[in-house]
Amino acid sequence: MASASRRPRRVALIGHSYITRLRGFMNDNRRLNLNFPPLDIQVETFGRGGAGLRLLPDARWANSFLQDALLFRPDVVYIHLGKNDLDHLSAGSLVDHTVNYVNSIITLAHPQVIILSQLFPMPSHSRHNITSINDALSAAWNKENVIFRCFCC
Repeated sequence: MASASRRPRRVALIGHSYITRLRGFMNDNRRLNLNFPPLDIQVETFGRGGAGLRLLPDARWANSFLQDALLFRPDVVYIHLGKNDLDHLSAGSLVDHTVNYVNSIITLAHPQVIILSQLFPMPSHSRHNITSINDALSAAWNKENVIFRCFCC
């Protein structure tokens, strides 16, 4: 239980439609904080369906809601992005954009932990291409506070 002298741990969930759907589930099922005790943990979602990783000022891109996530001052950041970029970015560019996005969060917010979800295999994209992107992202992290995880298979 949180003491009166320390604030709850803050968890920011950042991403595209998966995070938006999770927010809807949380609201519809009265699990606004994912059932964590609010005095210990505060969960907030920051996402938009169709969001991509390119760093442009347009509302379609993940950096358009990054500032709100950073103002939340998260201790833990979970990121699920990249699926919407598969059609218009090369594998190398997608990895570079993801690394830059995560590094900007590290630099600006100093979270204790960042969890980056892998890209999920999709029928419309080659399993080999998705696997190579996930392998490159996994290899990119040599920092203790960045965790790259497979949550789907």
